[in-house]
Amino acid sequence: MANQFEIQSASVQDILELLQKQNEVLENIQALIKNSLQADNATSPQVRTRITDINMSIGSMINLSFKWLIASIPVGFVVWFVILFILQIINNLS
Repeated sequence: MANQFEIQSASVQDILELLQKQNEVLENIQALIKNSLQADNATSPQVRTRITDINMSIGSMINLSFKWLIASIPVGFVVWFVILFILQIINNLS
C-alpha cells in the first residue's frame, strides 16, 4: 500500500512539473504575440483619404445604378415581409 502511494505521489509531482513548464511556455507565447501586435501597430500608421471627385462616364453610371436596383430587390422583399409580420402581430394583439 505504501508503494502505491509513492508511485501516485511521484506521478503527481511529474504532472505538476509538466503543468508548470506548460504554463511557462504559454506565457512566453502570449508575450511574443503581444510584442508582435505592438510592432505591427507601430509600423503601420493609419492613412486617411478623402474622395473629392469621381470621374465616371454616363454609361458606367447607368450600369452602376442598374446593379444597385437589382441588388435592392431582395432587400425590398425582406423589408416588406418584416413590415407585414409586425403588422400581423399588432393586428393579433388588438
